[in-house]
Amino acid sequence: MTLDLFPAPRSFSLKKGRLDLTRAGWIVLPKGCSRRLRERVLESAATIGKALNRQIRVAAAAPQSGEVLLEIRLGAKKRPEQGFELTLSEAKRLLAAGGEAGAFYGMLAVTQLIEQFGATPPALTISDAPDFPARGVMLDVSRCKVPTMATCKQLIDRLAGMRLNQLQLYTEHTFAFSAHQAVWQRADW
Repeated sequence: MTLDLFPAPRSFSLKKGRLDLTRAGWIVLPKGCSRRLRERVLESAATIGKALNRQIRVAAAAPQSGEVLLEIRLGAKKRPEQGFELTLSEAKRLLAAGGEAGAFYGMLAVTQLIEQFGATPPALTISDAPDFPARGVMLDVSRCKVPTMATCKQLIDRLAGMRLNQLQLYTEHTFAFSAHQAVWQRADW
């Protein structure tokens, strides 16, 4: 069995068997998480729900009824801010992250696994953390078509999905700033 995860995690180990998530319908948020993380988890829950053809709910605490698909915990010992450990087994479905960035990256891995395997992903443990705290792309918008705000947002989402956390726009005389005419005037020579 192969795992098609992008980017490839630092380490993973497949366990014996597969999970049965046909009744799992809840993702439990970590205590005191930010609105940003909650929104990202809700986005992942929607994507997972599409893959499983049912609604996945997100809760601030363990639900009184229903099966938990995943519990997220923050402040995992020996994990960097952007690192995570994902354990999927019949006994334990836990995403332990160093911080909210790690929880976001771990949710991306969970989403990819469920998109790949549906309601029966393999039992496994994934441990991952980036080699560098800052990973990014520079986009030169001076010499080509200038992207719209919608295109920039789409690009940011796509880059975040690849665990890149910076987008730098390189500009020269492309933008006519009213307070800085010296930068762009006579740029069409």
